[in-house]
Amino acid sequence: MRKKARPYTDYLILDFYKEGASIATLDQIVKESKDGDRIEIMTHPAYMDTHILQSSYNMERILELDVLTTWKVPANVNMKLR
Repeated sequence: MRKKARPYTDYLILDFYKEGASIATLDQIVKESKDGDRIEIMTHPAYMDTHILQSSYNMERILELDVLTTWKVPANVNMKLR
């Protein structure tokens, strides 16, 4: 069986930034999505190094990493990380 490929996402979410970088935001994105939606979420997680330390968004990157690695992905979510 062949399926037509969709080489793109349906939505790009930019809300996961600064105050929006939270488990509540991720849960809301899942709640508002429809079955079969292909969603890309812009993130900036990072471990601290000398380059990141100089960034104005350095502490927020650590917070993003923490949120993304502690979030319990709902069973109905099929994740592909790129």
